[in-house]
Amino acid sequence: MSDQNCSVVIFCNDEVARQAVEQALSLCAYEDKSWPSYRVCKLEQDSYVQAIEAGDEVILIHADEPDGYEHAYLLRMPLRLGALKDRLQYIMRRDTLLSAEAPFSFGPYVVMPSSRTISVAKGTGKSDVQDLTVKECEILMILRKANGEVVSKADLLEKVWGFAKGVDTHTVETHIYRLRRKVEVDPAQPEHILTLDNGYCLKG
Repeated sequence: MSDQNCSVVIFCNDEVARQAVEQALSLCAYEDKSWPSYRVCKLEQDSYVQAIEAGDEVILIHADEPDGYEHAYLLRMPLRLGALKDRLQYIMRRDTLLSAEAPFSFGPYVVMPSSRTISVAKGTGKSDVQDLTVKECEILMILRKANGEVVSKADLLEKVWGFAKGVDTHTVETHIYRLRRKVEVDPAQPEHILTLDNGYCLKG
């Protein structure tokens, strides 16, 4: 098990499947040192919420689609280890692309995708440098590349989380709320991440 700087949390209540996942991923991590950090554990609501709030990638291995876990990437039982490895390899490719993105700015802020940090100019009342989760960084990049145009909640959900249409967008709203706390002087009256037409746009 790898759990330092954990970025992927894999929930599975089936003990046999959980052990198989542990063994397979341990071998992958041994053979490939760039393999993403992860931990495998039983599904508990508190742990799930903590992982979502931390911005971790969440993978749920389950026989069906249980209520209350819509923000996880679902792999159905019986588990195909190849499907799990494919998902982790996708995360690796995405993170590599993220690291190659050039810094960009809006308002008094400079976003550094390679280090997932945002530098804040003096006088904003915020810390000089703040950490961003992978998803926060992706959201800012997508909004920036839209050049001030509105990006719908559904589009953000699909591009950042890869969810099918029809899944509720509460998780997008939650991440936007957290981003505003980092970049807005008054999150209740945002000047940079604006809500328009059931979506968001980046100004400044």
